Amino acid sequence: MDILWMILLTTAVLQTTGPSTLPSQDAAVWSAAVLYYSESNSDQGVAPGVIVVPETVPGQRMTLVAPGRATKIQSYLLRRLKEQNTATRPVAGLSLPQGVTTPSRAENLIRRKTPHRIEVNWPLFRRTYPNSFLMQLSVPAYGEGGNQALVYVSVGRDAMAAKGWLYLLQKQNGVWRVVVDEILWIA
Repeated sequence: MDILWMILLTTAVLQTTGPSTLPSQDAAVWSAAVLYYSESNSDQGVAPGVIVVPETVPGQRMTLVAPGRATKIQSYLLRRLKEQNTATRPVAGLSLPQGVTTPSRAENLIRRKTPHRIEVNWPLFRRTYPNSFLMQLSVPAYGEGGNQALVYVSVGRDAMAAKGWLYLLQKQNGVWRVVVDEILWIA
């Protein structure tokens, strides 16, 4: 059986409001989100391979609420998520599950258009990583007390073949776990 390879593009932003978080806390949340996606999209117990590209998605590119749908996510977390994702930030320190790596040539896949907008070289992406997906994550927004985190996730093979989610994570016994995954859009 073919192993599904996907690319994880993480794009994090410097916080402009709210309490600062430790990079290791962000890395733990991102790691839990990657693991959750990988496990929920495994094929007959075989988890997809993931390649992590070290940059986060800016808030201007996030669709946070599906039109006409109520959300289970608290509105203050949605506001924090948007506020904390105003510029891109490098991603480091991830604890990656088996089959997950980071690419050495990500700069060939991603071109910076403006400080808030990137462009993916989809033909190169598909040639380099056939049958793969590109995943982008936001900087996490943390709830009061720091035991909840909200992350925006988008996964796709092309600009017109993608999906977007919100993952709400809860810290349980020192470990982050996704407790709500809410689909936002499908292209």
